[in-house]
Amino acid sequence: MPLPPKRDPSRPLHQAVRLARIIGAIGLLFGLIVLAGALTAPAGQAGGQKVVGLVTAGIYTLFGVALIVLAAKIRRQRLWAIVVMMALAGLCLGVVSVALFETVLSVIGGNRPSGIYLVIGIELLLAAAFGKLMYDLLLSRAFVAGPRDQNVEPLPLSRRR
Repeated sequence: MPLPPKRDPSRPLHQAVRLARIIGAIGLLFGLIVLAGALTAPAGQAGGQKVVGLVTAGIYTLFGVALIVLAAKIRRQRLWAIVVMMALAGLCLGVVSVALFETVLSVIGGNRPSGIYLVIGIELLLAAAFGKLMYDLLLSRAFVAGPRDQNVEPLPLSRRR
């Protein structure tokens, strides 16, 4: 389905849904790849490594499914889904930012294994994707919530006696 025109106030909502579906599909795919790797590990491998692989696969898979389900709810303009997605995207942005910071410090410290710049590039892409998702969700939250009445007086504070 094509995006609405550029000046349409519902455009950020559609962009957020599209981006959440893409990130969710990538998370689901990555979880299934890790699951396949954990299940096909050699029999002589330590049992703890298989458990870590299965838990990691479960986390990625649940993350992907959660993003896809929340994207469906956001498509129906559910405000609670937008708030939950913003919290989830903020948490993921924080984790990716810490990982990026740690990777850059490792490179500055002289540890440069092969492929480290690819890891930094992927972390930068993930940080940009989660930042864009949060921005679109913030704009779509204003669209879903609708205009607020500016003439409403706040309730007076109750006095303690």
